[in-house]
Amino acid sequence: MSEYKQQFIELFDKNHSGIYRFLRLRVATDDIAQDITSEAFARAWRFIVQNPQKFPQNPRAYLYKTARNCLADYYRRDRRNELYFDDSVLKIIDKNGENAIMGADQGVFDSVQMGRIQKALKELEPNESELITLRFIEDLSYPEIAEIIGKNEGAARTALSRAVERLRKMLTE
Repeated sequence: MSEYKQQFIELFDKNHSGIYRFLRLRVATDDIAQDITSEAFARAWRFIVQNPQKFPQNPRAYLYKTARNCLADYYRRDRRNELYFDDSVLKIIDKNGENAIMGADQGVFDSVQMGRIQKALKELEPNESELITLRFIEDLSYPEIAEIIGKNEGAARTALSRAVERLRKMLTE
């Protein structure tokens, strides 16, 4: 088995569920999310096979960027599709059960508060919601987010900070 094939298998195993979750939050059905996830991995594999000397330095970020591009293609193909946020977008609770947006002291929200978060997330610009999802749900690093959105790390940090601040402001109004 080639070195790149083995690396890709490991990359798939480590990232498949995260890529699927990232996409599932933005489409209406599991089937669509699975299809786009498959397309993202297929594109990544084709790139690696055709350009083995260009194996991505940050493969995880490359996969998310590829998934993001596949999602954009999906919405471009059929303008009737609207950007969608599933209820699972409300999982802005970090792995310890503490809310990453509001601060650890807030703990887990009740359904009324979660409804407010959902409404606020839907009111954010799509790129702001995406940044919040990448950081707090997918737990990506700032360099990975920067690579995915095609900006430098400082710009990614600033954009995320502004998105979080805007979300906080919406939640305190």
